[in-house]
Amino acid sequence: MGILLIIFIALCLTALMWIGMPVLIRMFINHKLNTSSKFIGSARQVKLELLRGQIVLYDVQLESIHDPLHAEESTFSLHVPVTIIKLSWRSLWHREIAASVNIKRLSAKIIHRPDPEISLDKLYHEIHSRIRTLICFNVSLTIEASEVSYCMDDELNTIMLRSVSCHIDNLTNNFTKVHQTTFRINSEVFEGTLHVTGTIDARAEKLTFASHILLDRARLPYLNPFLRKYMRFDVAAGLLDVCAEVQTDEGIVTGYLEPAISNVQVRGRDDFDKGFFNKVWEWGIALAIKGIGSGRQDKISIRIPIRGTVDTVHVSVGSMIPGIINKLFGRILPMFRLWPVAG
Repeated sequence: MGILLIIFIALCLTALMWIGMPVLIRMFINHKLNTSSKFIGSARQVKLELLRGQIVLYDVQLESIHDPLHAEESTFSLHVPVTIIKLSWRSLWHREIAASVNIKRLSAKIIHRPDPEISLDKLYHEIHSRIRTLICFNVSLTIEASEVSYCMDDELNTIMLRSVSCHIDNLTNNFTKVHQTTFRINSEVFEGTLHVTGTIDARAEKLTFASHILLDRARLPYLNPFLRKYMRFDVAAGLLDVCAEVQTDEGIVTGYLEPAISNVQVRGRDDFDKGFFNKVWEWGIALAIKGIGSGRQDKISIRIPIRGTVDTVHVSVGSMIPGIINKLFGRILPMFRLWPVAG
């Protein structure tokens, strides 16, 4: 009789945990998402799958709180239909949390307004110091996003990423076992493909990473706002390829950015009254590109250095514009070469 009672109590406790734990976890998550002065959020449902060792969150929403007194602050909103957190029970015996997190079908909108008072270097140092105080963990993170809109509060800097796939391996604070966190990102942007790979030195007190970026066959007309502002013409067609390498060592940033354009068709701007010099400029650009030809082998490319610190990265856009113009005209009018550019 006593054994049956013990079994009955054990079954009741198991059923109570099976039913009540998801509710408690959801209440805990919603409480944490609503205790910040910067954002609010919620999770609609939590499903606990003990046999699989995983927790499933449904319809997680997160949104920044807009403060009318600080209209220039960055804002964001995101929605995650499904998040799967899979735990390794074996690692708990070694006082370590090992988990894989899979975020599915994320959609987000980010408006970034740079704040000169916020130092990325100091922020990284604070986060790095805090995670050292936590229980040891090792997380592998996978993010699948249907659409991510990133805007620098400027028409020229809006980037729409689609079909994003992001993988981060060995995100940890157990530096005795692992010290390299690797990441890779694949996405569609401007109807081209974006590939980013790199590593982060998790032991370093200052942000230290190395990355390689490759943008292939993006449609140049998406950059017409940029071309209007800096080169005063539009393109009807064209392809953009970009290769870049960026690395930091103890907060010092170095690297290069190498954009290349091909198959370009110039069209005149029709959003303002053209003067004589504007017409001559557009005609000259169109003639130069036509003289080059439309083959992919006739790319126009230039390498731009990247240098500075984590908080003040300098990319010499000013040297890129005359460099490209020089290459345009230099191929058909060598005697008018004005800016000597290596390439």
